[in-house]
Amino acid sequence: MNSYLLDRNGRFYFRIRVPETLQPYFGRREIKKSLGTSDKKTAYKLAHALFVEVNDTLERMKEREPQLKNIMMALTEGQITSINVDSGDPERDLKDAQRLIETINRTVSPAPPQTPNSVTNLSIIVKEYCAEKLREKAWTPKTEQEYRSIFTLLLRIVGDKQSDQISIRTAQQYKSTLLQLPPNINQGQLKDLSIEKIVALGLPPISKTTVNKHLVSVSTLFKWAEKFEYVEKNYFDGLTVSKDKKASEERPPFTEKDIQLLFSAENYQKHKYLRPYYYWLPLIGLFSGMRIEEICQLHLVDLKEIEGVWVFDINDSGKKTLKNINSKRLVPIHSKLIELGLLKYAEKLHTRGAERLFPELKRQRDGYSQAASKWFGRVRKKLGIGPVFHSFRHTIATTLKNKGCDEPQVATLLGHSINSMTYGRYGKEYSPKVLSHLVEKLDFKVPVKPYSV
Repeated sequence: MNSYLLDRNGRFYFRIRVPETLQPYFGRREIKKSLGTSDKKTAYKLAHALFVEVNDTLERMKEREPQLKNIMMALTEGQITSINVDSGDPERDLKDAQRLIETINRTVSPAPPQTPNSVTNLSIIVKEYCAEKLREKAWTPKTEQEYRSIFTLLLRIVGDKQSDQISIRTAQQYKSTLLQLPPNINQGQLKDLSIEKIVALGLPPISKTTVNKHLVSVSTLFKWAEKFEYVEKNYFDGLTVSKDKKASEERPPFTEKDIQLLFSAENYQKHKYLRPYYYWLPLIGLFSGMRIEEICQLHLVDLKEIEGVWVFDINDSGKKTLKNINSKRLVPIHSKLIELGLLKYAEKLHTRGAERLFPELKRQRDGYSQAASKWFGRVRKKLGIGPVFHSFRHTIATTLKNKGCDEPQVATLLGHSINSMTYGRYGKEYSPKVLSHLVEKLDFKVPVKPYSV
């Protein structure tokens, strides 16, 4: 993809060569467009979306090149002359436009319209769906990779069927096969084996949660295909499997023993941290319930005082991202974090000219938290702790539930939607003061010394 990026004095442009046979219709050898950014990763994402759209257009033009030649011939032979669409004479303009349309209808055979009975290969449906999502900028690079991986597996299981061959049997076969497959079959040695041979190996299957993720994603694809009449019906709708565990049991919270083990580790006791986030990340997670990406992408200006309460302002300004619309919120900063020196640490960074709370974390494909997430995974495995970083959110939800706290307040704190007409639609956001009282109910005992700035 980098071949489609052009860097001129720190500004990026999209550039693609026009096929030689199509150059007469463009009057140029290449198409170039400013991407309006100096950030290479942002430019890469924009260029990728443009490449899909422009390349599809060029391919369609190649397919209809004979018709394009007919138009060019009509132009050169004078059958179609230049048209002034605003001559000041509306009647003349209308006649000229009608003459142009009639001439084009004689020289160009229109492409057959897409109808419910048109036959389209599944791979084409996948390609068109992905292209639309990229045009709409609905996917991050990570999301795109996940969906393409799911659709690649779909094609491996059911084959590149034509749209009129996709039936309820196809959907049932797909679901049944998914339940027998091991993880990561698009990678390593399994990538080159047939689905039948992989199933025959009898390896431990993927979790039902993963199966459902695939089924929902494929159902979304076919819902789109049904809407645009590629298929008559979405046979993949409602195929999710029941799970062995309750939702509350799927990702266990940290126990008191886990918390003591984590914060009694050598780095906390000897105050040895290779990176500042080694100290702050678990503490902020435990006393706020924020997602790891929400913490890692924080800017210093996101720590602010509102109504006398210090808060984390979770937003998507600049290069920051949010999981969903409910993620945008104000999270009060727990007094324990202030006591341990979080605001002093932030002020020190500010005097050094830093912009972000953890400037050492660089933005990668999966956001700012990619390196931090891997680091925490190594730490918990070394200590023998089962829960993952996301389990801090479950820990807080469980703790506040057992304290009898108001559910809409807890949902707001964690960035969840409120499924209530009264609170969800008509109720305004809780004030920082109200949520501050909620946060202070988190009274975890952590044997940690204040951060040394």
